[in-house]
Amino acid sequence: MNIEQLHIGMTVVEVLPYGRETIPMQVVGIFQDGTVYLDFEGNEGDVWEVNVKDLKLDRETK
Repeated sequence: MNIEQLHIGMTVVEVLPYGRETIPMQVVGIFQDGTVYLDFEGNEGDVWEVNVKDLKLDRETK
């Protein structure tokens, strides 16, 4: 996935180094350097900070 494909509010998953995917999360921040902030409903802590190259669209919301 590249940065131009992302929009605030999109639901994505992070693909971990060993191939597993995280829970679906919403994009809440996008930065030019490829950093993306993710969050999920009910989260009371910090947002996840990931690189756009590690993301893909959630297959449930395609």
